[in-house]
Amino acid sequence: MTRCTLHMLVLLGGAILWSPSAFSQQSDCFESARTNQEMNRCGETIIFPLEKKVSAEFARLEQNFGANQEMLEILRLAQNNWNGYRNVQCMLEGTAAAGGRTQKPLPIEASRVFMRCVFRTLNEMYVSISKL
Repeated sequence: MTRCTLHMLVLLGGAILWSPSAFSQQSDCFESARTNQEMNRCGETIIFPLEKKVSAEFARLEQNFGANQEMLEILRLAQNNWNGYRNVQCMLEGTAAAGGRTQKPLPIEASRVFMRCVFRTLNEMYVSISKL
């Protein structure tokens, strides 16, 4: 494994810094939502734009490492692993908040926990990869 590869893996697993304004925005929206429909609107205004930023950063990195197939493979693996971690972790947190029940729709508090988790993990992804 090259030094650059190790550096990339360390950065992807490194400490994360939260953006205070983004945290405040999501907290206000998720806390004030009283229905799952309102929670979904929060997701559309907060989560979707952050997902686009994460995707744009991965695309930027693919262009930067375009000639290096080993780095592209590691980058794709990192992206898939981040997405898998986010999906499973947020499902776990949301289900736990629902008392272990998986019925749809989720109780509002479970939806709130799920959405906060999605925001948190996407933010972690964005902050980590934007440093590369």
